[in-house]
Amino acid sequence: IQIYIQARLGSTRCPSKTIAPIGVFHRPMIDYVKTAARRTGFPVEVLWDYIWPDIPSGDVLGRFYRAVRTSHTLPTTIVRLTSDCPLLDHGLVSDVIYAYLTARVPYLGTGREYDGLDVEVFSSLLLTLAYDRSRDIPEEREHVTPWMRTQAYELHMPEKLDWSGDTPEDLVGIDHVMRACNLCANGIPRHTNARSSISGAEGRHRIWDLHQVPDGGLAECTAYDLLKTRI
Repeated sequence: IQIYIQARLGSTRCPSKTIAPIGVFHRPMIDYVKTAARRTGFPVEVLWDYIWPDIPSGDVLGRFYRAVRTSHTLPTTIVRLTSDCPLLDHGLVSDVIYAYLTARVPYLGTGREYDGLDVEVFSSLLLTLAYDRSRDIPEEREHVTPWMRTQAYELHMPEKLDWSGDTPEDLVGIDHVMRACNLCANGIPRHTNARSSISGAEGRHRIWDLHQVPDGGLAECTAYDLLKTRI
């Protein structure tokens, strides 16, 4: 299993957002994603998009495929994260990986309701099939996984989150969260009081009201009100 964080500097809505400074210590946004990813215990590699100038910028799938094929390892199982999810929950990442392995499906990911907590897990074989079979379909290559999603499963939740750093306004909101909650700023899991971030306990919100701290206890998220506005 290999975790890849897909990173690019050429966003049209928010240029250089990947390295935008956030929080009291002005850490680049991607640092928060790396911290969360590394807490899962699996190896993590950042795939920078700009190193493939010979592949058109619109062929995001082609650029991701090339990067994986030339990375340090060629894993059987690929976990794809993106660099604009600084509030990523590493417990959720682990849960999705576990669900993928136990379901024995070629692809499993969070649905579009998890904007800002995006996790996708798929086989290396499925990536190759997607690359080959969408060769002449540009709309299926503008993102990495459109073709894959037609082949397998997504996890859904009843409410839609909007925690990604897509725009300058998003970055301001995330910066406020990081300044309001030290646990959020330090990547402490997880915004839930349940054993799995995919479900929640009765009487509490399923994602954003509690952190599960490393000793197994629970702590209130002091950015609760700020996060609530993003739902």
